[in-house]
Amino acid sequence: MHARFLSAPDLDGTFDYFSNILTLLQYTEADSAEIHAAINWKSGEPMDRRMLKIRALVYHEITHFLDLHTTFWGHQYLVRKLNFAQSLTRDLPDVDDRLAVFAVETGEIDIHKELIVEGTLPPTACKRLTHQLQYEEKFGVVLIINYCSGDTVHHQVPLSTLSLLEAHATANEFLSILEYAKTIDDPVDAAIINRETRESFDDLLNDVSRIEYSVLLSLTRIHFPEIDLKSLMSMISTLARFSLDATFFRIGIIANRIEETFSNRSLGHFLSMELRRDSQRALIFFKTVLFMYEWKESLSKEEKDIYLALVGDDPHAAIVEMWVKYKGMDVEDFDDRFDFLFEGALERLGNYKSTLCDAVLSAENLQNRKIIGNRAIGSIDLPSLKLIDMVLHDGTIVKAPNSINFDVETYFDINMELFSRMERRYREYRGKRIHMPPDTVEYFHF
Repeated sequence: MHARFLSAPDLDGTFDYFSNILTLLQYTEADSAEIHAAINWKSGEPMDRRMLKIRALVYHEITHFLDLHTTFWGHQYLVRKLNFAQSLTRDLPDVDDRLAVFAVETGEIDIHKELIVEGTLPPTACKRLTHQLQYEEKFGVVLIINYCSGDTVHHQVPLSTLSLLEAHATANEFLSILEYAKTIDDPVDAAIINRETRESFDDLLNDVSRIEYSVLLSLTRIHFPEIDLKSLMSMISTLARFSLDATFFRIGIIANRIEETFSNRSLGHFLSMELRRDSQRALIFFKTVLFMYEWKESLSKEEKDIYLALVGDDPHAAIVEMWVKYKGMDVEDFDDRFDFLFEGALERLGNYKSTLCDAVLSAENLQNRKIIGNRAIGSIDLPSLKLIDMVLHDGTIVKAPNSINFDVETYFDINMELFSRMERRYREYRGKRIHMPPDTVEYFHF
């Protein structure tokens, strides 16, 4: 099995943000034919539950890969990773500075465990979520989400990029199953799959050990109980990508609208400043859900029904409508006129002197970005996307149906020493996450 460096811990599969290796941990060479059939599935063909599970897992992991290589968030992550790797391989004097900046990104994936408070009540028994801001010397200003039953707080979870990335991947995982159920001619079998999927989703939300991964799923379901699970997964996937792919220009406007809603003005200002500096993108997701809820609850019954139908049919349009009609943004703020910035950024990635493959993979993903657009990844057929090959637990390679020309094994062998050095330096890093403390003089000058 290939070593794992920086990835969300999971028993079934993982995508490594250092190495770009996608591993299906529960499968070996003996399963490769079945995996190949699952990822090459065509509409109208039958799938048993095992194949359906494999395909759903692949959707989960490729979402991480696509987030890294087809969004503005991913581009910033890659720039900071390549800066760090380039300084490390050349033993440049600025390597610690480069690491500190890269740790802003990795920290949003790899931290916050120490801030989670786990209770004993099943999370879905907590029908109300509240939140507050608090300052942590190590992390900066953190938004804490409280799971409440009555006035009692039973669980506390910090809002993090990990929460956003896992919400996106999980939504596409479940959505892929529900999309398959839609193609089945037998209504009884389709109903059984839908029921089993709802039960699996409830089990996930009640798994306290995974509460940081599921908190944004819970948030959305609590505030949108009117829509079915398939529409909910499509909304979550679309909103996650909306948050990860917002341009710097759009983030600035959104941050202004978000800042004015915090009752703690001092901490709210500095959290909003973090967002303006292109950190804390999970805040966009979090606040958009709350704003969409406020918006729909302010509408007449007829208007509310129309809006909920839009959420189900075209969640991206529903998101934009709220920001325009409720929060006063312009429709032009959401057009694609800034896409040229993404393509220009890809060219700059190629200027880094490194054996890492990120610039090549991002260039290969430009077509994926156009295919995805504003759609949920879980509703897109796997063969239409250019993907990296997958590694099984025993090292067996399974080729993607539309495979990127990239030798996973050779690449990993060539760069294993570099990955190990990067991880060692990162794990030894004891610096605080770069942030502005709330007593920074800037606050008093605005």
